Amino acid sequence: MAKRRGSNMATILLTGQKELQAKLDKLKPATTRRIAKPAFAKALTPVLSAAKKFAPRRRIKGPRGSYKGGLLKKSLAKKVTVSKRTGAVWAGVGPKYGLKRKIGTSRDGKPIFISPTRYAHLAERSRPYLGKALAATRHRALAILADDLGDRIEREAAKL
Repeated sequence: MAKRRGSNMATILLTGQKELQAKLDKLKPATTRRIAKPAFAKALTPVLSAAKKFAPRRRIKGPRGSYKGGLLKKSLAKKVTVSKRTGAVWAGVGPKYGLKRKIGTSRDGKPIFISPTRYAHLAERSRPYLGKALAATRHRALAILADDLGDRIEREAAKL
């Protein structure tokens, strides 16, 4: 699995699911994409809610403004991508790009912004919230994934 630049997301590697993999291999790539993307998104829901629960809050007080925190929690989202060429599925939980908040002003009067994508990896190192969320919800997420993928595969097989 290739690493994404700036990625600090916790990962689940599916192994030992030979029957499921054999069924997925028989399907066309477009069908696999249609089946896998919503199933993985549904499976990431408990991981996302746990990550939001464990996300640290940052508090900054300074002479030119203060910031209470909570932006990291607000920015957490799930994302699922399926490769069109290989059909490989990548699913992760992490901060959304582009979300920022004004936390004060500089001496020149220019606004100072903060973005969770800039400090999420540091927060994960000091207080691992994503790893903790994944460890707490791994079995539930895999059970949801197996149930949902099984149902979707059976529905697609019935269409054929």
